Parts: sequence; structure tokens; C-alpha cells
Amino acid sequence: MNILAWWAKDTEGKPIVHAVMTNLPANWQTYRHGGRRMWIETVFRDWQSGGFHLDESGVTDRRRFCALLLLPLVIAYVWLVAVRRWVVKRGYRHLVDDGAARSWKYSLFQIGVAWKERLGSYTQALPMVWILYR
Repeated sequence: MNILAWWAKDTEGKPIVHAVMTNLPANWQTYRHGGRRMWIETVFRDWQSGGFHLDESGVTDRRRFCALLLLPLVIAYVWLVAVRRWVVKRGYRHLVDDGAARSWKYSLFQIGVAWKERLGSYTQALPMVWILYR
């Protein structure tokens, strides 16, 4: 096993060390690969407790789950992530995820959901944004 460690700053700007144990070599490629893995963990959290609550769906048959939910779920997820990018690019993030940039707590998907809820409270429709930014 290897330990990959790096320095960062916490929400107060104080230095903090992060470390993970891995069976991969402790180099920058593993660090980048780990960053993608953390993004995947965020996606799973969004699909379960962060928005769609798939863990509470009650569907137990995998084939039925895939047929009924997976395609619409993926389309809705990508759409709400695109909405989030639109919201951030226009400078509206502070309207749904208030505070300093270091204290922002919402994922890409959750900002899209929060924007949808904000517009719903003003009885406005969610824009049909399908622009995928880099």
C-alpha cells in the first residue's frame, strides 16, 4: 500500500494535509485519477440522498429499475448539471448557494435542483438549457 498526501487549506485558510491510502503508485497521475473518483462519489450521493433519493424508491428488480428509471434519471441529471453551469456562468450561484466560495456546499446537480426550486417559488419555468460547457 502507498499513501498519497497533499497540502490544501481549510475553510478558514489554515493549511491542512489530506491523505489517502492506495494500491496505486503515489504520484500525480494517481492524484488526478483520485479526483475523478471523488466526482463519481458525488454523482452517487446526488442520485441517492442528494436529490433523487433512489435509495428510497422501493424498486428491487434491477431490470425493471433500469427500464423505468435509468434513462429518464440520466437525462434529468445531465440537464440539471447543465442548468447549474448556466447559473454559475451568469453569476447567479450566490442566489442558491450563499456564502464565501470556500463554504459552498452544493454539488453540480444540487445547484441545478436549487435553481429549479427557486424559480418554482416564483412560478417561473426552468430554462431548457442543454449547453454542455467544458
